[in-house]
Amino acid sequence: LRLGAQVVGIAGLVLHWLTRGDLDTTVTRLQQLLTEVRGIMALLGARNLTELRTVPVVLSPTLRNYIEQRGLTMP
Repeated sequence: LRLGAQVVGIAGLVLHWLTRGDLDTTVTRLQQLLTEVRGIMALLGARNLTELRTVPVVLSPTLRNYIEQRGLTMP
């Protein structure tokens, strides 16, 4: 989301959880995922997705080099 996505597709993951487990386990995993996203946002100081989009992006030298060599746009 911070790198510019407007949505995140997780339907395949949820369907995998459902086919390999049950509804209760899937709901628990989705709650854990939301908790992790909220935790990451809190660590970054973002109270909502709009604020998350303004957090500075920190890239490793290797990733920055990869982006630059391919002429890609920096996030």
